[in-house]
Amino acid sequence: MIDFEVKTDKRDLRRLEQVLKRTPAALPGILVRAVNKTGRWGRTRVVREIAAETGIKQKGVRRGVWLQRASRSYPTAVIRIGGKRIPIIHFGARQTKGGVVYTKPGAGEQTTIPSAFITRMPTGHRGVFKRKAKTEGGEDLVPRLPIRELKGASLGVIAGHAPQVIARVTDQCGDRLSLEIGRQIDYVLAKQQARRAG
Repeated sequence: MIDFEVKTDKRDLRRLEQVLKRTPAALPGILVRAVNKTGRWGRTRVVREIAAETGIKQKGVRRGVWLQRASRSYPTAVIRIGGKRIPIIHFGARQTKGGVVYTKPGAGEQTTIPSAFITRMPTGHRGVFKRKAKTEGGEDLVPRLPIRELKGASLGVIAGHAPQVIARVTDQCGDRLSLEIGRQIDYVLAKQQARRAG
């Protein structure tokens, strides 16, 4: 599991205090809205960056990245990367005569799993499967069932081998948060001006 936080720094807080001297009550709402908007943006960036870095489809990455939203009592959003092991079907898996070939995330190496096959289950789920072999009298018996779906590492483990992605998105989130705070300040000031004009 990898966590990284989206939170305001001292420069953002000083800027907010200067702008909102007359209406300090607006400060918590601005912080929470800006942090949560940045958190949602950051989650999307994490998914795209990890997918680009590892070759895993975005759909597979998205399942292992989630956002803990900020609140007034805790104005920090947390982007979490972890979850369960990712099905190999998301690693660019393709069927060959010898089994299933897939690309190891981050390494770019292709690996063949002998006797594996790609199929779609009655539920509509598509994956890479292998039959469970049973041994009897020293001989391997491979019946049609049961089968098991093959999975790779969890996203937290995979992301741990690509720290540059987390560092890059963390920096981007800092810039984005400043932008979102500016937008929220403009929104609050515009509402105040409209109220005075009315």
